Amino acid sequence: MVGERWGVGFVCAVCVALASSSASAAEPKPARVPPSAPDGSSPDVPAVPPPGDVAQDAPAAPPAPAPLPSRTPVVEPPSTEPCALAVAAGVDPVDAQTAAELVCASVLEDSPGAGVYRVKVSRLDRVIVLSLVRIHQGRRETKSLVVRNLEETPLAAPRLVAAIRARETPSETATVENVVSTESQAPKRKGAVASGFLGLTAVSAVNASMQTRGGIDFGASFGSARTRFVLSGRLVGESLMAPISAAATVVSLGLIRDSNRTRVEGALGTGALGISHYLSVDDTSPFVGAGMGLAYLAIQSNQGVSVSGTGVLPYAELGLALLRTHAFGAQMGLRLDVPTFSLQGIRPGPLVAGKPSGERVSAWPVLASFFLSARF
Repeated sequence: MVGERWGVGFVCAVCVALASSSASAAEPKPARVPPSAPDGSSPDVPAVPPPGDVAQDAPAAPPAPAPLPSRTPVVEPPSTEPCALAVAAGVDPVDAQTAAELVCASVLEDSPGAGVYRVKVSRLDRVIVLSLVRIHQGRRETKSLVVRNLEETPLAAPRLVAAIRARETPSETATVENVVSTESQAPKRKGAVASGFLGLTAVSAVNASMQTRGGIDFGASFGSARTRFVLSGRLVGESLMAPISAAATVVSLGLIRDSNRTRVEGALGTGALGISHYLSVDDTSPFVGAGMGLAYLAIQSNQGVSVSGTGVLPYAELGLALLRTHAFGAQMGLRLDVPTFSLQGIRPGPLVAGKPSGERVSAWPVLASFFLSARF
């Protein structure tokens, strides 16, 4: 009997042990809590990738570009102040507000008139347009001044106020003490086109028995496509074909004379300054011109006497210019020269009391010439 009780008890103990072990295996284990950091915070625990996944380094994303400055005008809300900033376009709002305060201080100090005043500060490329608007009885009056930067506001503000008070343009309010940098720049000028010419000319007298003489025509011109200033010279006749003494007389306009050579029968030397006006800007254009210069002229008079003189020689011309749009061109025309002096000479006479005598002869020739020149 006792043995049966011990057998039953042993079986029950084994059953209880098996049941408790099964319950322990079914119950989930609690997660491991890492120890706390000394300051009480939990240390960072690296994330563990799930089984089967391979951790890979992802490429770093490029940095985002910096935002561009906004060009949207900053429009201030309606203000009840007698003077305030209205628009700030393309400039720093803080700088615009400071500039507006300086302008409004000038308005309150000078009292240009009744009304409400608004200030506009707008950027235009590299400059700033500073404007003062007066609103009175439904009418708007605006005065603007262009400045290089807002540092010139103390100079520009009183001028804007003065322009509104006197109903003038801001440029009329400039003095030696308040000129802004944009007004001190040298104004732009159109460049002048320069060219030279060299050619041949033939000269004859209209009202005298002068033999036609040939020579050279040379010079330079400066100006625009319509109007040009011309500096020209001519050497004609014995100035080129006679001995050097005659050439020196002509080139020096009669200042140099050879006492051994008293007769220069046909020569012309001129230096003139004139102006030419072209009738069109086409490749081929007629032109008219006029000018004045100094000349030495020697011809054979109607009496067969060599006469000469030096003086002022005005001229007028009519011509035709060719290939004006090309680097090399040509021009031709007719020229009329009217001396303001007479030519003097002496006709040899018989000996009187052992001395040679003679009759003084004078002439006043009007010269006509044809010229053909290359332009370069």
